Amino acid sequence: MGGSKQQLAAADGSNVQGKGMTVAQQLRAKAALPQLSKFEYAFWVVMALLAQLNWGLYPVCTRYLQTATNYKSIPTLQLAVAINVIAYPALLIFYTIPSMLCARFAKRNQQQQWQQQRQQQQCITALDMASSASCGALEVPPALLSTDQSTSKAAVAAPQLPLKERLVARARVAAVATAVGAVVALQALTNIYAARLALAYLCRWPSSYFVLLQVTRHLVTGEQILWANRNVALLLFTPLSLIIEGTDWSWVVLLTPAEWGILVYTGVSIYTLGNSLVQSATRQVGSPLVSVFLSMRLIGSILGSIVLLHDVPRSPVTWPIKLLLPLLKL
Repeated sequence: MGGSKQQLAAADGSNVQGKGMTVAQQLRAKAALPQLSKFEYAFWVVMALLAQLNWGLYPVCTRYLQTATNYKSIPTLQLAVAINVIAYPALLIFYTIPSMLCARFAKRNQQQQWQQQRQQQQCITALDMASSASCGALEVPPALLSTDQSTSKAAVAAPQLPLKERLVARARVAAVATAVGAVVALQALTNIYAARLALAYLCRWPSSYFVLLQVTRHLVTGEQILWANRNVALLLFTPLSLIIEGTDWSWVVLLTPAEWGILVYTGVSIYTLGNSLVQSATRQVGSPLVSVFLSMRLIGSILGSIVLLHDVPRSPVTWPIKLLLPLLKL
């Protein structure tokens, strides 16, 4: 209840502030980045770079699985479905459960602080009552009290309404609050699902995806985006694989331990941890800086093909990478 009241209050406050702002100012306010220290900023820049390098290994891993297996060829859509299935428990273990534990720990600390404040307030009230009882003869006349004090004292002394009338009044307030809360919750739910679908379908356009990540940082969480991406991908690739590639999944039992390791690495490290790093870095340092490191995916793919596939690219675009070959052989 307390969290919902705070969310409603924050939403009302943001609506009041948004009425006097232009669309550009509202977008700028939504995309405002948090204040970071130099160490935190450098940390997230490094994480953004590593996340893009890691994502560059995705085509290398899929190519390795499609060429190194004893099976004739792994269908592309079935491979995408298998990677998404592996990403589901990884997302639950490495992201959802830690997020729930952190939220529960923060809620427990907040409750402890609230109880301490309540106990302190009760102690102060008890001391005030004791001092008032010991000094009852020194009561100040009502005429000398301020307007607020005299009004509050009169309100306390005033007789209360009958129980039936109080219940009717509370029922009316509860009915209005329930209706308003339902409308606000429906609007928020609609906005959240719209943002989830937009983020999930635009994940193939990295620049637009990064901008949406930054703008919606106060609307949806990273966990919601990750689950939306996985759900949309699985719902999209599964029927397509059944229609186009059939139901023959015999290649799964023919995978070697090394190929299983590459498959698990793709689902866990790239699909889950890589996505979470990209989202967190985008919301900490901004989409322009994260987009700058998109070229690191090419470097990651070239290095991965050299190490994993033993295939040295011969295109002039990749000539600078050949300078790293002596370091890789050490």
